[in-house]
Amino acid sequence: MAGLEIHLVRRLIMTVLTLDLGTSVLKAALWTDGKPVAERSAVIPLRTEGTIAEQDPNIWWQLAGDLIRDLAPEQVDGIGVTAQMHAIVPIDADGRALTPVPIVMDRRAQDEVDELTAAPGWRTIH
Repeated sequence: MAGLEIHLVRRLIMTVLTLDLGTSVLKAALWTDGKPVAERSAVIPLRTEGTIAEQDPNIWWQLAGDLIRDLAPEQVDGIGVTAQMHAIVPIDADGRALTPVPIVMDRRAQDEVDELTAAPGWRTIH
């Protein structure tokens, strides 16, 4: 057919690794072409005592490495990470966490919360 052009479209298939650090489980998944092809998870140890609820970030790192090695091919096109909270993780010169990190269930600041919420206008404090 004269003048007819055929354009072939090559579809890009990507492999993406995702990590989800929850309050009790670290999940990892490998996605190809937008579909999950493999999933793994590991329970995160939690230390609780009275009002304390904390985890060791070194264990987060160890578990993430274990899951990634178990799941991932030699190369991925992207990595997505999400976590259960905001936390400050002080580290030493070698990148190791210096202290456990309080998680959302920690209640050590409950006295301060009670004091703030008892004050007039507390709902406007951000």
